[in-house]
Amino acid sequence: MLDLGFGKGGASISSIPNTSLFGAGFWVLLLLKDGARLTKPDLIWLAPPWLILLSFSLFENPWLKTISLLILPIATGFLYTFRRTPDCDAIYWRSGLIKHLLRNSLAPLSWAGRSTQTLLLLFSNLSGGADNTLVRRILIGLAILMPLAIIVIVLLSSADAQFLRFVDSMLASIWENLNLTILFKLSCIVATTVLILAMICAWQGTNEYEDDNNEHRKLDDVVAGVVILGILLIYMAFLYFQFQYMAVDQLPIDFSQTEKLVKSGFWQLFFLSILNAIMFFFIYKNTASYVQFLLRAFILASGLVLLSGCWRMGLYVYWYGLNYEKFFASYTAIFSLFIFVYLVIASFRVKRENIYRFIAPSSLWFYSLAAVMPIEKIVFNTNIHLSQRSDSRIDLYHLTALSVDVFSDVKVAVENGDVDMYEWRGWLANVHRRECSGEWYEANLSRVINCKN
Repeated sequence: MLDLGFGKGGASISSIPNTSLFGAGFWVLLLLKDGARLTKPDLIWLAPPWLILLSFSLFENPWLKTISLLILPIATGFLYTFRRTPDCDAIYWRSGLIKHLLRNSLAPLSWAGRSTQTLLLLFSNLSGGADNTLVRRILIGLAILMPLAIIVIVLLSSADAQFLRFVDSMLASIWENLNLTILFKLSCIVATTVLILAMICAWQGTNEYEDDNNEHRKLDDVVAGVVILGILLIYMAFLYFQFQYMAVDQLPIDFSQTEKLVKSGFWQLFFLSILNAIMFFFIYKNTASYVQFLLRAFILASGLVLLSGCWRMGLYVYWYGLNYEKFFASYTAIFSLFIFVYLVIASFRVKRENIYRFIAPSSLWFYSLAAVMPIEKIVFNTNIHLSQRSDSRIDLYHLTALSVDVFSDVKVAVENGDVDMYEWRGWLANVHRRECSGEWYEANLSRVINCKN
């Protein structure tokens, strides 16, 4: 137990906040439901979601937490339905399997209505056996009443000023006594309970899947060859001009020109790389050998196209600093280059590689590793280091949007004179008051370290 000084008199905190604990408990519940015995392949698939859950206990990373809350339920459904498929480790991944897994991972949504009815029945039994039908009818009546009441009140208020003042005073009184935080938490509890119950009901037994060995059909060699060769020639012409940019180690002084050159261009090249990977999936091992040779040259050129965007992004960071967007743009580019290297290797293999099977866990692993990184500390310290140059164009004040993760780093930077004390003094006071005065169950490792003094 550790005293953080949260609240007026301080409070004790365990090492794991409730979000990680709840998520880990839910996964344990799923595993115990089927009496699962974890194997090495299971650990390869299940470790990333647990790392994402652990990230809530480590750092604030507020932007990344929002993304993780969206990824976790999708990854949970996808992985759980996959591991319940008989002989899942021997299945060759095709588009049909991915559609099947997505369909089964979304199956709890069809159970949401029945789960809600079960909760209403349970509530009526706990409340002394009240008529469940009556409760449902009352809720329906309230749902119809609310919009009608709003229309009637608006019309009557416009007709009588005294009635309008009465309505205003009533609404003001209700608003003052309404605790939106509690209502939001109760809504989340009800929604989470319904979803968990729906998952337990929907994910029963094994997930049967019949592998379709004929899903991959041969493509027309001439058509595929013409398409690949045409795009490859376009890429070669594009790369010819890109080498001129890569030979330049400076960017335009005008920020708008730099942003136009680097930022939008990078994302265009990145989405083009996704299109290139999709084309690879369709043509890989589905055509004659000469088309496969063109495919290798095509994927190499695709990697060089993305590499030119990475060079621009590197210069952008070097001259104008690092932020969330540029960090994840660079991180995603590294992952894309990693995938392109794998695709090149796969194109030389005689046996058809299980490409989807490799990319799926790789993507999850890359994201989970990013989730447990101290991203804001990396952003802050990188900008501090780059700003030491005499020709730096980095404005450190925009870093005041960062969270408590960099609290101790900011204090060190202030002491060393790396940042302006007057610009950061207000930030230090606000962050300490806001982040270090929460309840014990809201804490994580970052707050433990930064709020101990």
